[in-house]
Amino acid sequence: MRKLTVLFFKICFCFGVFYLVFPPMGWGAPPVADETLALGTALNTFQGGDFDNAIIQLTDFIGKFPDSLKRDQACFFLGEAHFKRSHLLEAKESYQQIVDHFQGSSYYPQAFSQVAYISFDLGQWDQAQSLFKELSEETTDPQKQNEIYDKLYEISVRKEEWVKGIGILLEKLRILANSAEQQGVRNKILSVIQEKLGKKDLEILIDQYPRGFPGDDAYLQLISIYDAEKDTFHLERTIKHFLEIFPKRENIDLLKQKLNAISEKAKKHKTIIGVLVPSLKKAEEITDQVINGVNLALWEYQKTTNDDSIGLVFKELGNQPGKNAADIEAWIKEYSPKAAIGPLLSKEFESLSGLADTFSLPFITPTATHSGITMRSKFLFRNALTNAVQAKEIADYAITQGGLKRFVIFYPNNSYGEELSRVFSAEATRLGGEIIAVETYSPDTSDFSLQIKHLIKTDLSKYGIEGDKTDGKEFKNQIKREYTPGFDAVFLPGEGTKAGLIPSQMAFFDVTGVTFLGANGWNSSDFLKAGGKYLEGGIFVDGFFNESPSPVVSRFVQKYQKYFQSEPTIFSAQSYDAMELILQALKNGATTGNQVRNSLLGITGFEGVSGINRFSPDGEGEKKPFILQIKNGRLQQIN
Repeated sequence: MRKLTVLFFKICFCFGVFYLVFPPMGWGAPPVADETLALGTALNTFQGGDFDNAIIQLTDFIGKFPDSLKRDQACFFLGEAHFKRSHLLEAKESYQQIVDHFQGSSYYPQAFSQVAYISFDLGQWDQAQSLFKELSEETTDPQKQNEIYDKLYEISVRKEEWVKGIGILLEKLRILANSAEQQGVRNKILSVIQEKLGKKDLEILIDQYPRGFPGDDAYLQLISIYDAEKDTFHLERTIKHFLEIFPKRENIDLLKQKLNAISEKAKKHKTIIGVLVPSLKKAEEITDQVINGVNLALWEYQKTTNDDSIGLVFKELGNQPGKNAADIEAWIKEYSPKAAIGPLLSKEFESLSGLADTFSLPFITPTATHSGITMRSKFLFRNALTNAVQAKEIADYAITQGGLKRFVIFYPNNSYGEELSRVFSAEATRLGGEIIAVETYSPDTSDFSLQIKHLIKTDLSKYGIEGDKTDGKEFKNQIKREYTPGFDAVFLPGEGTKAGLIPSQMAFFDVTGVTFLGANGWNSSDFLKAGGKYLEGGIFVDGFFNESPSPVVSRFVQKYQKYFQSEPTIFSAQSYDAMELILQALKNGATTGNQVRNSLLGITGFEGVSGINRFSPDGEGEKKPFILQIKNGRLQQIN
C-alpha cells in the first residue's frame, strides 16, 4: 500500500511539472496583477476609439503573456481593432487564432463569423463559401440565415456556379414567411434559369428537381433552347418527358401543339431521312453524340445550299425487339423515309434486314460492330470501326511500315480481346510475320507476372536470350536473370487502367526495347495514365482523331465545337459521315430507297472525317483508320 501511495505522488508530481513547463493551448496560470492591468488598459483604449494604440497594446499583451487565460479575449479585440481600421488581413489573422486554438471560448462564434465575412470581403470565395455553409447549418435565427444565404448566393454568382446558386435560393425560400419575398426569390431563380444556364446545367437541375419547381422551369427553358437550335430530336424528346411529368401544367396545350407541329412539319419535307436511336438511359451519351453528328451535317448542307427540302425524323427504340420491329414498320409507313441512320446497337441493326428488304430502305449504322451484320440485306450499310479492321490495320502498319516481324499477343479473355487477337494473328502471319507467344488474362486482374514469365519462357525456347543473374532485382523472392526479348513488338488490345499496367510489369521482367501495339481501347486517359512512360513510342489504331492535321477533320472539329461547345467523338464523326454520304446520294439525284442504295455503292473518293472513302459491295464502309503514336506523352497521328 505504501508503495502505491509513493507511486501516486510521483505521477502527480510529474504531471504537475509537465503542465507547468508545457501548458496546453488556451490554458495558463491565473492572471496576475500586471496581466490584468495590461489587458484592462488595452481594452479601455479600444473602448475609447483609439484603435491604433489599442492594436499596439493588445499586440504587446499577447507577446508578454502568451499563456494567459485571457489570450482569446486579447486576440478577439485585436481583430476588432484591426477591423475598425480596415486592416482586413490582420483582423482575419487575429480572429483565425481563436478559430484554430480556442474552440471553447465564448468569443469563438463571433470570431468564426468574422473570418467568414472578411474572407468574403477579400474575395476569397472558396474559403468564404465553406465557412458560410458551416454557419448556415449551425444558425437557427431566420434573419441571420437569410443574411448568410444572401452571401452564399453572391459567392455562387462570383464563381458562376449557377446551379449551386439556385440551390441556395431554394434554401432561402424555405425560411421565408412573406409571400411577396417568396415570389421575389422565385423570380430570381427563374431569371437565372433563363439567362445563365446552358443545356448541361439545365439537365443537372432537372435531375435534381425532376418533379417540381424549379425542374419544371428548367424543362421549359431547355425546350426553348432546342427549339431555337432547330434540334428536333431533343426538342421532341424533352417535350414528351415534360408532358409525362407535368400533365396539368399551365399552357400545356401549347406544348402539345408544338409536338404535333414537329411531326407535321417533318412530313412536309420533300425528302425525309430517319434516325433510329435507343431510348436506354445508359446509351444517352452516345445517342447525343450521334444526333449531334447527323444534325451538324444537315445544318451545314442547308447553310451552303439554301435547300431545306430535306428533313430528319427521329425514332427512339425500346428494349423489346419484337415491339421495335412493329413500331419501326409503322414509323416507315407514316413518314416514308428515303434512308435511315441507325440503329446504333448491333442486335437492333441485325433485326432490320426484313424491313429493309420489304421497304427497299437503306440503313447505315454508325456504331454497330458485330461481324458480318451488313450481309443480311443489300440495304444494310455500316460506317463503324470494327475490331477486324483495327487488327488488320495495325498488323499491316507494323509489318509494312514499321519493319516489325516477330510478335507476342497479350489480350484480355473477352470477346473484344479474342477477336482482335485472332484477326491480328491471321493478318500478321499472312503478311510474313511470326507470332512467338500468345497470352491471355482476366480483365479483372492487375498482376500479370505469371503470363509474362510464361511468354518469356516460350520466347527463350525460340529467339530470346538469357544472360547472367541481375543484382538488386527480385520478385516474390526469386532472383532474376538478364533477359533480351527475341520479338519486336507486343500486341496489347486491352483497355482501362488495369491493362495500362502491363507495360510497366513487362519492363520489370526486362521486356524492353520492344514496340507496344494496340487498338482503340488505348484512347482513354485511364489507360494512358496507367501506362505512363512505359507506353512511350507505342502505336495504336482508332477511327477518329480530333487533333488530326487533316484539313477535313480540322474543319469538322471547329464546326462541332462551335455548335455544341464540346469535343466530337468517334460516334459524332461516324454519324456525320453517314449523313454526308446520304446527302451526297441525294445530290446525285437519288429519289427512292433503291436509288439511294445504288448511289451509296457508287460513291468513291469520299473524304470522311472518320476515314471512310467508300462502301464495299456488301455495305461495309472501306476506311483508312488513324494510326496514332505516343510521343512525349502525347498522341500524334503518323499515317
